[in-house]
Amino acid sequence: MPQKLQKKGSTLGMENGTLSYQKKGRAEEKMVELLKNASINIGLSEDEVVELTVSGIGKDGKYKLVAFELSELDEFGSTKDSVTWTTFKKPTRLMVYKADNNAKLKDIERFFFTAKAILMNYTRNNDNTDIESLVSEMPKLKLDEEEKASDKKSDEEEKPNDKKLNEEEKYNDKKPSEGEEPGDKESDEKEADKFSEELETILKELECEFDKNRYPFKPEAMAVGKTETKVAGELLMYDVMAKSFKTLEKSVTVEVIKTKELEYYMNVYTEKTDIISQFIEPKMNAMLNSENKTIGWNSFDRFGVPYSLSLVFPDVNAYSTLLKVLVKAAYEFNNKMSWEKISERDRQYITNTTESALDPSKGLQPSSNENSEEGFSDSGYTSETEDEALDEEDRSEDEIYQDSSEGYESDESSQGINVTKKRHTTKNKHPIPRGGTRKQNTQLVVGYKDGRSYVLQGNDILVYGLTNRGKLKKSTTIDNITDTKNITFTPEKLMLHNQDSVLVLTNKENPNSLFKMDLEVGKVVEEWKLGDYLIPSDIVPESRYAQTTPTQTFVGISHNSLFKIDPRLPTLKVGESQIQQYSSKLRFTSVATTSEGNLVVGSGKGELRLFDRVGVKAKTSLPALGEPIIGVDVTSDGRYVIATCRSHILLIDTLLPPTGDSSKHKLIKRTGFLASFPQNAKPMPKRLYIRPEHLVLMNQKQVSFTPAKFNLDFDYFTSSKRVETTIVASSGPYVITWNLNKVLKSGKGDVYCIKKHNDVIVAGDFVFGHDNSIVVTMPYNVDVVKKRQFSKPDKL
Repeated sequence: MPQKLQKKGSTLGMENGTLSYQKKGRAEEKMVELLKNASINIGLSEDEVVELTVSGIGKDGKYKLVAFELSELDEFGSTKDSVTWTTFKKPTRLMVYKADNNAKLKDIERFFFTAKAILMNYTRNNDNTDIESLVSEMPKLKLDEEEKASDKKSDEEEKPNDKKLNEEEKYNDKKPSEGEEPGDKESDEKEADKFSEELETILKELECEFDKNRYPFKPEAMAVGKTETKVAGELLMYDVMAKSFKTLEKSVTVEVIKTKELEYYMNVYTEKTDIISQFIEPKMNAMLNSENKTIGWNSFDRFGVPYSLSLVFPDVNAYSTLLKVLVKAAYEFNNKMSWEKISERDRQYITNTTESALDPSKGLQPSSNENSEEGFSDSGYTSETEDEALDEEDRSEDEIYQDSSEGYESDESSQGINVTKKRHTTKNKHPIPRGGTRKQNTQLVVGYKDGRSYVLQGNDILVYGLTNRGKLKKSTTIDNITDTKNITFTPEKLMLHNQDSVLVLTNKENPNSLFKMDLEVGKVVEEWKLGDYLIPSDIVPESRYAQTTPTQTFVGISHNSLFKIDPRLPTLKVGESQIQQYSSKLRFTSVATTSEGNLVVGSGKGELRLFDRVGVKAKTSLPALGEPIIGVDVTSDGRYVIATCRSHILLIDTLLPPTGDSSKHKLIKRTGFLASFPQNAKPMPKRLYIRPEHLVLMNQKQVSFTPAKFNLDFDYFTSSKRVETTIVASSGPYVITWNLNKVLKSGKGDVYCIKKHNDVIVAGDFVFGHDNSIVVTMPYNVDVVKKRQFSKPDKL
């Protein structure tokens, strides 16, 4: 049941009345008595929700308390001797509180106008509202001294007759009414019993409806199994209107239950009611704060609507106890392996790393002797120098150019590419071809020449370019891709190569080969065989900026190997000395390279490996820290790595502790690409994530990141400073950017800006050489957006 109201601002109420109900719109139904000898009151609950409560004695003799959120009541009004309102959509009930005969009309009006005053003036942002003062400001409710004196005199005149009247009432109760038959009395008693049963049913319905409004994520049943831990805490929920957390329950019990092997639930409940029974998985989007001893996460109702909840613990012991069990549960779910099967050292590292990654109070800080961050802009996203340099005419125009790829006819361009001339355009969506279905965009690669972007749409490649004003415009279409045998295929991966003159394609129908598309002629001209046992899952340039050079070699990975591809080799394009193969199935998923050709490889197990070159074992191997890794990227100097998982992005500082003689200024700084980390000094990643309360504002069922990217910049060739300043990723229809310098300085992974689009984003990347322009690909559109169009997430 709801908790009793606090005396927060004086309130008005009435006593000695009867609460009845009737189903709305069914006038033929009798009013059903709900509570006798009832009192009615308006005030604030413990979680600062304005509630109307009715308490009293029902026919069964038990104390009852019915509460309604005042903002949810409808048609609130008064009559001569009663207060009425309509509550709940399902079931819709007309509630009538009828005061006893001693109640004065002005008392009922006073109560009615009190409710009206609260509804009109009270807001959750003004917790100090004095309800009595609101009432006193309403002229109709002012009672002068003459009225009070008249009331007192009238009450005194009525008192002598009270005893006599009571005796008469007792006598009349015992005396049968004239014309009343014995059967009528029995019928009334049966009807009263029937009403009593309905009373219990309605009370349960009201309780259930109240709980659904108060706890929309309340489960039908709580998970049962072995209790792993049990702690106490305070439960808060994010209020979207106030944009702050409000107490939901002052005291709750939190219990982690193991229902079966590798599966855990978190139950939250009070002595009176069950609140949450949630499966522990990445969808929870958990975050920690050791300073405040809080654990926050997202919970969802039966329709998938997200809510942001937070547990506040009374001491560090309760916080740490629950944290350790949650880390264990998450590890077993993500890795499908028992926590006990890994070493104690790895367990401790994973626990510490998880806490560091999820806790903004334990940030990833740059080394005190590291000065490579100097010169970074810390101005945010609304006053970028480059944006200010744009002229006002360009500012006034729409920065997003949307174009359709349908409605074109083929023609030969001067470059020999099979291009298209615009016949007509269809903005924002593609028409469905007769007898077919629309092709969707699935891949994006960004070139360095002419601001070109290449979008894979089925077995077509759409080519876009940037105008002088930074707008995106479709220039060509390479349609109906075929291999060297003229067999049509749909590529899975694209990679720009050899100064953007070549696109390298993978083909799932011929997985042991790669295909060279010459962009000068717009077709596949060569097939590169890799070998019977090499099926590339990802391909990247040999070094971070190799696509801008005539370099012929590039790098690929399969599920258990890392290799270098050289198209100049006579038959198989992978040399025996240019491959590092593992006997176990490591499930490699993605690879990225530094400017020196060092490599980072992510796996489906959530592991990361750092290599100084192809053909040797990894210098650094970091154990699985959570979910499968779907994408990796690295700064030019190899200092920072980002590894994308579906629910978060890991930012890792690869700098090893310096060695040498500091007194002689001969410190040697190396990264984990060139040497192994000491066992006691492995890097502690920082997690970039969407805050649970922001997910509520975004109204997304869960976070689902696309692979995150650093910006690429031509200044790399001339600057002595790190050129990567920004990270971009997307989730659903939202593009999210993090300022790298801000993350490093604050240590917080939840400092980001965001922009919403009208469709789910498939991929996104920076325009080459610009960190303020981002190309985003949706299923049927391709846009370019400026960073000044982004906003803080709390402004959604």
